[in-house]
Amino acid sequence: HISLKSPYYARLAHEALETFWKECAVYAPYMIPSEDTYESLSTNSPLLLFAMLAVTSRDHENADFSRYTYNEALKRIQGTLFSDVPPKLDDIRGILIWWGWLSKAVPPAHALGLAIQLDLPESMGRVLSLLLNPGPTFQRDFDVVMPHVRVWLSIYCEDVWASVASGKRSLVSIDNTIESARVILNVPSLRPLDARLLAQCELVTILGKVQERFLRAPPESIEERVRVVLEADGDIAKWLITWKSWAAKQHDQTRLFMEKGWEMQSQVGRFWINSLGLRDVTSAEDISAVQMPVLRASVAATIAIHGSPYLSGARHGTEFRTFSLASSALFLSKMIKFLPDAVPDVQLALAALRNGAQSLESAPPSLKHYHSAVVGALSHLEQHIAAAVVPRESLVGAQVSVPPTESHVDPALLSILDSQE
Repeated sequence: HISLKSPYYARLAHEALETFWKECAVYAPYMIPSEDTYESLSTNSPLLLFAMLAVTSRDHENADFSRYTYNEALKRIQGTLFSDVPPKLDDIRGILIWWGWLSKAVPPAHALGLAIQLDLPESMGRVLSLLLNPGPTFQRDFDVVMPHVRVWLSIYCEDVWASVASGKRSLVSIDNTIESARVILNVPSLRPLDARLLAQCELVTILGKVQERFLRAPPESIEERVRVVLEADGDIAKWLITWKSWAAKQHDQTRLFMEKGWEMQSQVGRFWINSLGLRDVTSAEDISAVQMPVLRASVAATIAIHGSPYLSGARHGTEFRTFSLASSALFLSKMIKFLPDAVPDVQLALAALRNGAQSLESAPPSLKHYHSAVVGALSHLEQHIAAAVVPRESLVGAQVSVPPTESHVDPALLSILDSQE
């Protein structure tokens, strides 16, 4: 029988929680290390605690501990589906963690439903009201409502990201007034992660508005689709300039943290938004001249993502991050193979692909198919280049092993541009 009251399993739990704070918390801005301690969570929020443990122990060397934390988290999450007990904010935080790392891309409908029960969509309005009419208890009131804001904005961001990547409608409504939240930046006690979350909300709103427009009233021509996408690409560039100028006023550690994160997010956003301009493409022959600007923008964004010196491994990243890395890598491999004229520097693109494949190598077992897909594509690509009598020097340096060609690949990864082998 496994119990966290056992000294052995308590030690494993403490170690797993420490891993969460070191590796995962950057993707979970609604978590507070000083408040969400092991002692506090084990007493008051076991659902949240087990969700955190399940994420960081999913490939633990002790398989019994891994299964235990997973099953305990799942049991408690399922218990919130039809419960007479009103939900707590910590329940939603635990579901958000499960959704981010273990949901297999299932839409966050349950988290959204609980959030509505707690009136979280109105939390931003309450903060703005406090800022417009600050009283003697402002800081205390601000500290009470901000946890709700963090959870709601996290739901909003993740849902819109998933919507754009999947081509399906978002569950949340696109918030066209999100920029008004910048006034929160004037609060001295605001955490860097809060500012990063606000910025990400603005970025996904740019993406979400284009996605919503295409779903509601698809453009009648390719030219119109490309025009809308390029306009949004320009908005992303303006977004990055705006937020980097804010970061420049912060101390060095915060500035570097912000700039690295926003640079990567902007490139991921550019990849997905420009991919919207290619949604009707199924082969290289379908590409028209008018689509070349969005194609080149997608290629440039992908090279920037995978060639970034800040690109970290996929072991503790969210499922969406791993999906985005794999999707963009597969897209780039197809471009090099079928439309090399759209790739400004093939050698640079190959180096970026190898770097991306290496980052995916650390993905947990449940996500290894992403790594296999990218490595397989890279192998086919290098064989294709070799057959075209490209100098052997260009093929030296691959740092990944080739999996069997029959390895399973998530069909969703191939939806960007299906290759014709």
